[in-house]
Amino acid sequence: DFEAGAIEDRFFGDVELFQHARELFVRQTRQGLADAVGMSDGQALSRLAHRIRGSAATLGAATLAAVCQRLEDEGEGLAPEQMQRGVEEALARFEGFVTASQHALAAA
Repeated sequence: DFEAGAIEDRFFGDVELFQHARELFVRQTRQGLADAVGMSDGQALSRLAHRIRGSAATLGAATLAAVCQRLEDEGEGLAPEQMQRGVEEALARFEGFVTASQHALAAA
């Protein structure tokens, strides 16, 4: 759930810069996804997914970015239970990124 090459490719090997960007992303995304639990507004879910997607892709969380792309594209047409499954999947991918990127930072 984390492309380790993102540190080199997108942050020019600057681990400290990556770590700072990661911390901001984790804090904001954790809150955004927590707020999305129980959400039934497809337009709001699409906007949230859009905000998360770009940062996720930059930070090397490609699977999370893919889930967010799907939620962004389909959010307005999803039934509430489908929205919740999407949010749950995004949360799982997000936590996978958090764990994998933390391991990569510890090894750096």
